[in-house]
Amino acid sequence: MTSILKVDNIKDSANNQAIAISSGNMTVAGNTTFTGSVTGDNNSLVKLSSSTVSNVTSVDFNSSLITDAYNTYKIIGTNVSPRSQSQNPFVLPSIDNGANFNLNTKNARFFSRLYSTATGGEYEASSVSLMRIGTSLFNASDRGSEWDLTLYNLRSTTFWKHMTGFCIGALGSGDGYNWRSSGQIETQSAVNFIRLKMASGNMDGKFTLYGVKE
Repeated sequence: MTSILKVDNIKDSANNQAIAISSGNMTVAGNTTFTGSVTGDNNSLVKLSSSTVSNVTSVDFNSSLITDAYNTYKIIGTNVSPRSQSQNPFVLPSIDNGANFNLNTKNARFFSRLYSTATGGEYEASSVSLMRIGTSLFNASDRGSEWDLTLYNLRSTTFWKHMTGFCIGALGSGDGYNWRSSGQIETQSAVNFIRLKMASGNMDGKFTLYGVKE
């Protein structure tokens, strides 16, 4: 036996309208708290981890977060500053949960100064998993830099992996710059660990990891 409850409005004990239902849409007044899981959403980004750090050598996303649940991952960094002046920021992938960083990578960046026509390119290859996303970041605590990174195909055991990124901040000189980067990780093994760090010294910032639904 199937029971069907048909309503247009649901009111609270004070006779205030709490929920209105019309043409398949539901409007909820006030705050809503869910104690169970919610399914059926259309959000393509799923937040997996978020932390604000101070004076740390690196930020790591390990194999408890980088899993087969998602193939593509996005990292957002806000107010990221090196503790030492003029430090290059790096992304380092690993296939053994951070035990080794020995992957061959290649990456390049296109940069432009925010208030002039100065532009250019930078590139390098690495055998120790290094992919650089910016250059010589300023260490003033009130400047910070913002990062938007996407790492594709991390869990594939057939194809190489790729990264695209955007970083905006200031050089050690104080001049504002942005860098658009891309990189490739030359392994068919599944990546299960991502490290973020400066070339030397510690850093501050907030870092959030998302899984991308496909």
